[in-house]
Amino acid sequence: SSLIDAYVARRTDLKPRSLSILRHARTHLLRVLGDRPIVDITPAMLDDFKRTMLGEDYAEAYVAKLMKLGRQVMRDAVRRRLIGENPFADVKIGNERNTARAAFI
Repeated sequence: SSLIDAYVARRTDLKPRSLSILRHARTHLLRVLGDRPIVDITPAMLDDFKRTMLGEDYAEAYVAKLMKLGRQVMRDAVRRRLIGENPFADVKIGNERNTARAAFI
């Protein structure tokens, strides 16, 4: 959790909506994975996170967005040498398009 909090604090370039979505990602990741050291997070746990979120009827596009943001945070942690590898690296993120919300005008 402190990893995501520090990442959000550093991202002064983001708009309020982007910061809000990052906070949503934090909330859901902590709820499903628990507050654990980042070195203990495995790709299999992230696969479980994705299945859990989809099983709770969140839209695939929303879950993909959360996964994408999680991957960004972990990539930052790798670049800062806090972890050796990004557990999101080989996890299939999914499609961020939500065709159910498409409308013809």
